[in-house]
Amino acid sequence: MNITTKLLEELNACTEGVDAFLEAFPAGEATWAECVKAAKTAEEKERLHLVWLSVGCPAEVGGATWEARLALQHNNAERARLGRNCPAGVKGTTWEARMAAQRDDGDRAWLGRECPAGVKGATWEARMAAQRDDWERALLGRLCPAGVEGATFEARLAAQCDDWGRTMLGRHCPAEVEGATFEARLALQRDDVGQEYVKRNFS
Repeated sequence: MNITTKLLEELNACTEGVDAFLEAFPAGEATWAECVKAAKTAEEKERLHLVWLSVGCPAEVGGATWEARLALQHNNAERARLGRNCPAGVKGTTWEARMAAQRDDGDRAWLGRECPAGVKGATWEARMAAQRDDWERALLGRLCPAGVEGATFEARLAAQCDDWGRTMLGRHCPAEVEGATFEARLALQRDDVGQEYVKRNFS
């Protein structure tokens, strides 16, 4: 799979970025290697477009491995962001590699909440271990993506600290989570507002 103008538009690339891509590749298509080569001689703004693309471009793009994407980042903040947001399925993007890209405990906790499902080693237990306190563990329960090994509705519910957290879990837990049925969500609501929200979105 190559980089195309259609792909850039699907990724919600800015107009400047699409225009720069078309200026470098009038046919509207280029390989990953060609994009990297062009960026080396481009102005700083165009290089930043490639940094943005390295975070979000699909795993199917040929040559866009973890190492290739990581090499394009300018600083530790960008490397940490790549670790959190790089798609699952990219060669080399294990949980351990993503963890190594984070700057501190705060970043590691953030990674636990945002790392995509399907990443090798990014289980519920691994993500939970990265959280620093009860508040962060509760937040993980509400925000952890669907499809993560061990991240059932029951596990997420057990991570909540209070009735408010349980109410928010019922409203915002991803739809595909095992055990997150309409009845389970509704039972956690404490007032008509919460019940109406669940009925409107999950019935």
